[in-house]
Amino acid sequence: MTTETTPAASHPLHDLLRTENAGPVERLAALLRETEKQHNGRPAADWPRWYAAFMSERQLGASVADAQAFADRYTIGQRT
Repeated sequence: MTTETTPAASHPLHDLLRTENAGPVERLAALLRETEKQHNGRPAADWPRWYAAFMSERQLGASVADAQAFADRYTIGQRT
């Protein structure tokens, strides 16, 4: 196996990078869980766009209610 084809998991810095990335990964996982809860009862057809809009607003500091409202408006506005 050459360096170009070596899987990232076998790279000497892989464990260090994983450790440094654990915080952001866990925050994103928590945000995804929150988003999943808030999406409950909304149309499933356009869930990726709704999730993206909700998560974007939450990352910008919006409240859950404001992020829901934005995601609802955004998704309805994007339907064709």
